Amino acid sequence: MRYFVSFAVCLTLAGCGGSAPLAKQPEVLNDSFNDASTDVRDTTQAVESPSGDANFGNLLNNVRIDVGADAVRYDARLDAAAQGHADDMIAQSYFAHESLDGEDVRDRILAQGYTPTAWGENIAANQRTEQEALEGWQNSPSHNKMMTAESLEDFGLGHAADGSRTRWVLVMGTEAK
Repeated sequence: MRYFVSFAVCLTLAGCGGSAPLAKQPEVLNDSFNDASTDVRDTTQAVESPSGDANFGNLLNNVRIDVGADAVRYDARLDAAAQGHADDMIAQSYFAHESLDGEDVRDRILAQGYTPTAWGENIAANQRTEQEALEGWQNSPSHNKMMTAESLEDFGLGHAADGSRTRWVLVMGTEAK
């Protein structure tokens, strides 16, 4: 059975960034979530991924476990989709789920060879650390819903910075089997 849920939310501390250049205040945005019991606090259950993503994966999975959701796995293809979008937003000075050339998260995921049955994306701007980005998403009901959705099994995290400007992109999905 395939579920499809889509909603738009822009949560900011200073105002919605949309696709225009941003203020320096932290922002989080999620308008892309499509929905079709391992405790990682035990270090033997750590997420296998590059070192920065392993730390974030453990943070994310602790959030999921706290609400009774299963742990998610790192996926290099989702990571590449997230990193590419974070880099593009910094390079072209925008903040939006849709890139300036019209690609959305599903387009970016498919381009990496990942065929999703469910997917979601959270983006954030100007948080200094992955912990700050995660907390911003946790404090927003719609962002937290995406991060803790049982229908999502894999994740990738992108981060790009230019001086004090940062972009964080969390892409999550479940691949067609």
